[in-house]
Amino acid sequence: MNTCYNKIVVEDNFLEKEVFVTLRDIITHDDFKWNYQPSMVNTAEEDTNPGYFSHVIYGQNHDAPESTYWHSFEQVITKLNPIAIYHIRINLNTRMQQTYVSDFHSDTDSMIHNPEQWTTSIFYINTNNGYTEFEESGIKIESVANRMVSFPSHIKHAAAMQTDESRRIVINFNYFKKSI
Repeated sequence: MNTCYNKIVVEDNFLEKEVFVTLRDIITHDDFKWNYQPSMVNTAEEDTNPGYFSHVIYGQNHDAPESTYWHSFEQVITKLNPIAIYHIRINLNTRMQQTYVSDFHSDTDSMIHNPEQWTTSIFYINTNNGYTEFEESGIKIESVANRMVSFPSHIKHAAAMQTDESRRIVINFNYFKKSI
């Protein structure tokens, strides 16, 4: 089922169930490597910012795959239909005592030319009471497993941390999309 809020598109059951479960199991396995990031958004105050864990799949330091798990994401990437990929990163937030909402930001504004021509997609790996909020519209997209939300990269959004589950895992895709 697809839902569209102006330029924000929400797709539930984005991947076939077997494909999703395989990808989820790779990411949630005990051997999956995570790197701690002390600040969620560069504008956040360090004393109130909980930080997060990340795993770069593509493009953090090079315009190329950076993870040994790159091939596990091929079906998702193919379905997104990109001409060019800027960045793919998995984010993991740990449970908070109370909801923490990051500063509003865009994933690509300061890093690429013409960010309005690029697309950001957020793929939710697990269901929890966290959400993604959009600054201009106030729309909140709940974290639901196997949900994809896509929008122009210049649209500012914020991540709200969960209080119910031990972790909130999302995959951020930033790419130039083929026209249909």
